Amino acid sequence: MAGISGSAFPGGVSAPKAQGGLIVTGLCKSFGKTRANDDISVRLIPGEVTALIGHNGAGKTTFLNQIVGLTRPDAGSIMYDGTDLIAHPAQARQLCAIMPQVASSLEGVTPRQAIATAVRIRGVKSEQAQRAVQKTLDTLDLGDWSDRPGHKLSGGIKRLTSFGMAVTAPAPIYLFDEPTNDVDPVRRELLWTMLRRRAEQGATVLIVTHNLLEVERHADRYLLFNKGRLVRDEPTSALGLAEAKSTLSITATPEFLQELRSALDVKTSSSLGNMPDTEYIEKRIEGDSSIPREFTVTLSTDALELALPHVLSGIRAGCVESYRIGSASLADNYEEMINHD
Repeated sequence: MAGISGSAFPGGVSAPKAQGGLIVTGLCKSFGKTRANDDISVRLIPGEVTALIGHNGAGKTTFLNQIVGLTRPDAGSIMYDGTDLIAHPAQARQLCAIMPQVASSLEGVTPRQAIATAVRIRGVKSEQAQRAVQKTLDTLDLGDWSDRPGHKLSGGIKRLTSFGMAVTAPAPIYLFDEPTNDVDPVRRELLWTMLRRRAEQGATVLIVTHNLLEVERHADRYLLFNKGRLVRDEPTSALGLAEAKSTLSITATPEFLQELRSALDVKTSSSLGNMPDTEYIEKRIEGDSSIPREFTVTLSTDALELALPHVLSGIRAGCVESYRIGSASLADNYEEMINHD
């Protein structure tokens, strides 16, 4: 990307120039017999918002900690604009602004004081820091809590304060570990807006999250970790296209659903993730077996072509109350991507 100039950061602070990217090669880290990161190679590009997803224990936080210099890898390299971040962990911490998974302690300070302290530590001058802090407080709609003592704040406000501490000062690299946890839906959107602005200003943005809907809506790209390995690295714009998956949501009688399951070779809901072309989820309803039930099935193109004639026959027979076909989402494909690793 081209270099970024001007004063787009809050308070007139200069934005970072876009660089060649953060390049991770062959990264390995073990804790005892547990392989937390296993031969991870990836390039994180300035100007992109990249989401890092995966099960708990997949190695996401360990990956962030190695980038910022808090954890030393067993093998591999982490380079940024010609700088070896493993050999120079202090420089890594200068380049990276990080929001940890656990919210910062705010005992004895207000959100305004906490964010201002973090900004000053990163070298922003006092007058600029004050303007930048106020801009962040306004953007995240924290005005009513900005001068309230930390022990009187809710978990969500503390989380947003930690986010503000990481995002307010300019940095080439931003790392966020589950920043939207405990945050209300409105401020989640504000948070993602700030992340997008940082990327547009030339920064590299990496965010760990379990919210797959937010990944689809806001990220440019996602990395999927499983058992310490990078198993997917794709643009979010390609979701559902490479796999040619669709979802079929249908409300029908239990008898018809059983026939459709048999036709699709789906035996029980416990087979979720074990079938290569079909995944099955049913919302069970107790009582009269004649009451229509709703279920959603994720299908390959071939399986969908097989299902549709059965659905149309069910409509004519009065067994199907309604149905809907849509594109498969990241959430629909997530379990299969993990299980097929």
